[in-house]
Amino acid sequence: GGTTGKRLVYKLFKPAGYEKAAMKFLFVGDVMLGRLVNDILRERPPVYPWGNTLPIFQGVDVRICNLECVISDKGTPWLLTPKVFHFRSDARNVETLKIAGVDAVSLANNHALNLKHLPDVMKRRGVLRF
Repeated sequence: GGTTGKRLVYKLFKPAGYEKAAMKFLFVGDVMLGRLVNDILRERPPVYPWGNTLPIFQGVDVRICNLECVISDKGTPWLLTPKVFHFRSDARNVETLKIAGVDAVSLANNHALNLKHLPDVMKRRGVLRF
């Protein structure tokens, strides 16, 4: 499964004297849990979007992805920046990230400010964001 922030830092920067071992990182591109995927996840289990890729996630030490939506049950579209699409996924769908063991997500994309109100659902569930 995923790691907490302190465990992730520990995994990346082990104190001197610890045995050196190769670490495997998985960097995943755009992960979309909004729009139609959000609708499907209301009926299907949180594992569904990963299909047959979970063994790849399980075979590494650290998993980082680019999250292409806001995860929140609250918020209204932020209209200061005109956009055609405002991607949002239900807060319960953070479990989809947890099932894949995602340690951290990048929010540095054009959907980070889709909603005005951004509760920190991911942090409360142990998924770091940057």
